[in-house]
Amino acid sequence: WLEFDIEYHGKSTDELISIWRKEAEAVLTARQKEGTSIELYKSVAQRKVHVLINAADPEQIDLLSLQLPLMQENGANVQLKCKALQFLEDYTSRITNESV
Repeated sequence: WLEFDIEYHGKSTDELISIWRKEAEAVLTARQKEGTSIELYKSVAQRKVHVLINAADPEQIDLLSLQLPLMQENGANVQLKCKALQFLEDYTSRITNESV
């Protein structure tokens, strides 16, 4: 789970909106052509975007996040937080089958 906190120092609001439009196009393309499991949510009344990516390993998350238009065109103004999530069912299955 990635959380992008987005500022836009040195850019106009129109430039930021243009970058976000490219971001949406990039995600839709990745979903359709590459089959990437990715969902984006924008926080209402904030410049925050939450991204849920289903990735096999952390390197894939680095690669995907750094290729996004938001990072390519405005990366110096973006704070990125990353949290790993797992399905509760998978977790409980694993811990009940392992000795602690």
